[in-house]
Amino acid sequence: MTTGKAAIEYRSGKRRFSAGHMRFVAAALSALMAAPLALGQARPATAADDYPSKAIRIVVPFAPGGGGDIVVRLISQKLTERTHQSVVVDNRSGAGGDLGTALVAKAKPDGYTLVMANVAPMAINVTLDKHLPYDPRKDFAPVSLIASFPNVLVVKPSLGVTTFQQLVDMARKNPGKLTFASAGTGSTTHLAAELLKSAGHLDLVHVPYRGGGPAAEATISGDVSMYFASLPAALSYMKNGQLLGLAVTSSKRWNTAQQIPTVAENGFPGFEAVTWIGIAAPAGTPDVVVTKLNSLLGEIMHDPQVAAKVRELGAEPLTDTPQEFADYIKSEVDKWADVVRISGATLE
Repeated sequence: MTTGKAAIEYRSGKRRFSAGHMRFVAAALSALMAAPLALGQARPATAADDYPSKAIRIVVPFAPGGGGDIVVRLISQKLTERTHQSVVVDNRSGAGGDLGTALVAKAKPDGYTLVMANVAPMAINVTLDKHLPYDPRKDFAPVSLIASFPNVLVVKPSLGVTTFQQLVDMARKNPGKLTFASAGTGSTTHLAAELLKSAGHLDLVHVPYRGGGPAAEATISGDVSMYFASLPAALSYMKNGQLLGLAVTSSKRWNTAQQIPTVAENGFPGFEAVTWIGIAAPAGTPDVVVTKLNSLLGEIMHDPQVAAKVRELGAEPLTDTPQEFADYIKSEVDKWADVVRISGATLE
């Protein structure tokens, strides 16, 4: 004779189901019903935890050697160290930064193709180019600002001037004969010079290049008279005596170059043209991936050693949220539209 729970049976037609069997079936059904919910809850965390699982490409829409390129290469090294995945800088210059930026706008929105978001292609060129192949306010998922820096007006020492005022005097005595380089039409290296032309009533000739590196080399070789170079790109040239810094475009003297006066204090009050850079992904990139990237960049930029290195390079480290960066881009589009109008800059 059997006793206890095992003796209890349920009859259904000719089949018999023990209580133990019924409990097993109930437990299995319960687990199956709960599985989709559990999987749904875990999926976002898994996507973020798994990212990145392969190499990341950061497109810099200018030639190597510019200020943004220098800072992004430092950040890419730190991202590689933290993610244990290769983070490759891919320079795609042309059309004032528009070509490389447009490339990322059309890339797969999976977080593995990013762009160095620069003030020119992301804010200035909207006004300059009515046929811009992307909308910086709609076609990207902004991740974070990472740095800002001023431009510095540099000349070759053999030009024969040692101060900003001497250069202005030379330009006034030789209308149409002095030339200025830029890293591309629409860049702050271009607009800073256009603002100077407008405010000082100067006749200067624009010679655009495909990035800060080529523009600096042209100034060193004497192919052009002057260049509003990004400070990070110009520092090494100034230290080794190849270029002479005459004035910076920030509203106040910059920490890394306190010895160089501002354009504003040289008789041009209110003069300011500062470059910012950030990281953005194509629109449609999953929020969890954008958030993960923002967190990684925040950790890097808050690292005291990284921040010190960025400042040593001539830039100021920055961080913000994806929404703050998106709002900032929109506000910068409006701000630079006024600057373009005042400067009289046009696509050439």
